[in-house]
Amino acid sequence: LPGVLVVMRGPATGRPLDTAVHHARSVAVGAALAILAAALVGREVGGAEGAVLGAAYLALALAVAIRLGSIPFHLPAARLSRSAPTIGLPLLLAWAPAGLAAVALAWTDGLIAPLALPLDLERGLVVAVGAITLVFGAGAAWLAEDVERAVGYLTLQGGGYLLLGLAALDPAAWQPARTWLIAFVLVSTALFAWAVALRAAFGTGRIESLDGWARRAPLLGVALVGIVIATIGWPGSAVLDARFSLVRLAVGGPLGTLIVIAGLASLATYGRLVVAG
Repeated sequence: LPGVLVVMRGPATGRPLDTAVHHARSVAVGAALAILAAALVGREVGGAEGAVLGAAYLALALAVAIRLGSIPFHLPAARLSRSAPTIGLPLLLAWAPAGLAAVALAWTDGLIAPLALPLDLERGLVVAVGAITLVFGAGAAWLAEDVERAVGYLTLQGGGYLLLGLAALDPAAWQPARTWLIAFVLVSTALFAWAVALRAAFGTGRIESLDGWARRAPLLGVALVGIVIATIGWPGSAVLDARFSLVRLAVGGPLGTLIVIAGLASLATYGRLVVAG
């Protein structure tokens, strides 16, 4: 909720107020679902334990998806990337949602995964949201007209892997999920800091107006390359292994291969920025 104060800059009217209201609404819905999950787990459920725990798991996973701005729950996050100060976006789109994601991952690993419940439908829904976020998040980032929106959608896309970590329901997913959680918040922060520096250096964030930016500010070019390497990783790196492991544990097979390729589609947006430079 303190993130609402980050959104509100200037008078409490117009677009900042509208954006703050939408952000507060998404926080409230996510909190309500998380509280519902906790309430379901705390009940005496008797023989209906599997169904109740399945409902609790799905409620908490949806809460995480809403807070991460995963597609199709991305509209409040998209409004934030347009209206909120860029310097505050890591808090709003990465750090605060990652807190809930950390709780959800620990909860599913400690309570749901060891039970090996038949939750194929619930898992399928979470996998679908995660996969759609990886695909369309990359596409939206590619189509973005300014750097801040592109970075915002790249952040939303990265949250798709956290959903796959929730969908795995396998104790083996705990370690790669934690690795990606750390990478997610740190890389997102670095990306937004880079976007702030780029706008400060050139007075605009519109990609079409940034022709030759890397030649004029080579340190920003080096920084972007470093961020890309930290985001994607390299063969044998913890970040790349975490990506592949989360997809394999959540889906596997040919569909898992397609999801891996979809996750790497963010390279197209980075390539667009590099070409503009």
